[in-house]
Amino acid sequence: MKSPWIFKEQIQEWFTTETRKDTKMLESFGRAFEENDIAAIEKYFTAYL
Repeated sequence: MKSPWIFKEQIQEWFTTETRKDTKMLESFGRAFEENDIAAIEKYFTAYL
């Protein structure tokens, strides 16, 4: 049986890889806050959920 630490490392590696794939959407989400674009904030927030 693998230790919980190994699973934690695998999850962290997966999360890092996946979030880097989605930088365009993340940048757009951040820009929506800077521009106070409520519709875009709702759109991107919903997409992340």
